[in-house]
Amino acid sequence: MSGPTPFKTLHTQAAEIASQEGFTDKRPVSHEGPLPLVRDIPDPDPYPVEALGPLRAAAEAAQDLTQAPIEIAAQSVLASASLGTQVIADVQTLGGTAPVSLYALTIARSGERKSSVDKILTKSIRDWERTQWARYEDEVEKWKNDHAIWKADHELAMKVFKTGKGDRTAATADLDALGPEPKPPVEPAVIVSDPTVEGIQKLLAKGKMSLGMFSDEGGQFLGGFGMSKDNRLKTISTLSSLWDGTPITRTRAGDGTKTLFGRRITMHLMVQPKVAQGLLGDGLSND
Repeated sequence: MSGPTPFKTLHTQAAEIASQEGFTDKRPVSHEGPLPLVRDIPDPDPYPVEALGPLRAAAEAAQDLTQAPIEIAAQSVLASASLGTQVIADVQTLGGTAPVSLYALTIARSGERKSSVDKILTKSIRDWERTQWARYEDEVEKWKNDHAIWKADHELAMKVFKTGKGDRTAATADLDALGPEPKPPVEPAVIVSDPTVEGIQKLLAKGKMSLGMFSDEGGQFLGGFGMSKDNRLKTISTLSSLWDGTPITRTRAGDGTKTLFGRRITMHLMVQPKVAQGLLGDGLSND
């Protein structure tokens, strides 16, 4: 009586099948090393510089002056143009109007002249901002004087009414003639580099309609307080709402509730690859 068929390993069965089929190659099997989990990134297509239209000349001039890649110059040109136009125009989409604001992320290694390009293509904006700050100081001094006079006249009108020396009609007429309380001048900040959400909202609440978040060292913002673990969700949500053109409602103790309409922000962060990896690899930022 024969016993059960001996157990054959898969290797033995494969060898027998190969022998029956006439495969007699006895060469040793070469074992490949581990394959990389990330494939090599192919070279990109040439940048469509012709699609820049009238902005092409500025991008090519900046490239010629700095010898930076045209992609970096094009990003800076587009971001600067967005900052200059977002407060005066919207774009028509299938879903209605939307801001022309751009959020740009330029990834470049050290030495690829991203700072030089940014300095050239934002120079006119920063020069204008500098002159406005000088004028702002004079406007603040004038406002302080106007406000002091208004406050004294307001207190006098109320004092006459409170002491009974004037009736309500006369007091109302005096206050109407005095007019509303003088408002302080709007800070002329145009470009901010490392803001918090509260800082952005405060500038916009004071009457600023347009801001640019520009930094040739974007790691300062991405590694700063606004993008910390506790604040990242709030910062990303606020920036997303601004990019969509959604009105921002601020509710603060003492200040009440205020809704900000028509505020615009353009963003251009220049970062090195390691910094970009931390942002692009973050699930919350991607979502």
